[in-house]
Amino acid sequence: NIIGSYGTDFVITSSTPNTQDVIQINPTSIADEGVELHNIWIYELSGTPARDILRVNLDLTHGLKKLRLFGCLFRTSNAAGRAVRILNPANINANGLFSTNIERNEFIGGFYAEGLGDSVRIKDNTFAGLNIGIDIAMLPIDAAASASTKLSIKDNNITALGGAIVIRVGRGVTIADNNIEQLVDLTGGACITLFDLDDASGKSVITNNKIEPNDPGAKCNGISLVSCKNTAVINNQIGTSAKTLSY
Repeated sequence: NIIGSYGTDFVITSSTPNTQDVIQINPTSIADEGVELHNIWIYELSGTPARDILRVNLDLTHGLKKLRLFGCLFRTSNAAGRAVRILNPANINANGLFSTNIERNEFIGGFYAEGLGDSVRIKDNTFAGLNIGIDIAMLPIDAAASASTKLSIKDNNITALGGAIVIRVGRGVTIADNNIEQLVDLTGGACITLFDLDDASGKSVITNNKIEPNDPGAKCNGISLVSCKNTAVINNQIGTSAKTLSY
């Protein structure tokens, strides 16, 4: 449990080795108790190193029960790095993270995670800058009915350059009450993209979001659904300033 006071920061300069993540978590068992970070600001002052600010490494025999991030500011300057990266290669750890709670943070550089577990809550955060704002692959689509039960993304402000939200596999997904603005061209892409959602845990829903795609001639779309079962899209405001070419 690492707790900082507001204003406590770690300024990372270009002299730090590019391959060295700022904080790296390597569990020692299949289900270590967990990690909490509060009120820590970490940002790159100069250079464009390819490091991650926070990386969590999971594998077949190493997992976490909980990951909680509150009130942190993580900023990267290189698209090869992420503000937060959670790696579970090929989703081989069926436990993954039992509970992930991301609240009141500012991430510049994207939140990337694969193979997350039972409960994921992302609320009241700001996502900006490089990469996809929230890029998540939950457990495989053929996972047991008790796995990957809930993913909630609510009340966030997202202006990330690579798109706001991409969910590559999952179930029980709720995307609600977010303010999403695509400020640059995302050719052929969409602000929200969902792939391969099953309905073992009930329906998924995209609701009450304000979504503003960028509207160049190449088309930057609002919502894209690919192979999604029992998924409702209701009560969203979707549009651009020109409202001419996007879908």
